[in-house]
Amino acid sequence: MANILTNKCRSTDFVTRFGGEEFVILMPSTTSAEAAQAVDKIRHSIENSPFNFHGKSVTITMSFGVAEIDDADTIESLFERADKALYTAKKNGRNRVEVA
Repeated sequence: MANILTNKCRSTDFVTRFGGEEFVILMPSTTSAEAAQAVDKIRHSIENSPFNFHGKSVTITMSFGVAEIDDADTIESLFERADKALYTAKKNGRNRVEVA
């Protein structure tokens, strides 16, 4: 998973694991619309990548919550908006991108 995330991002982006099954991708100088388009490509790559678990092929999907930093944002409020968008993506059927 980490290889796909880092290989599909730009060299200026920062990818890190955040909690158990969550990742954060920081995309400097990127609008929320551009970020949503970029992570949707990543989502498709993950969905179409061959993964195996105990010798059996499994399909992995990923939901994304995207938030663009606002002048009034704190780190906490930015992450809170992205997290809310992520949970909206999960609630709306998973394997999708939602923008805060």
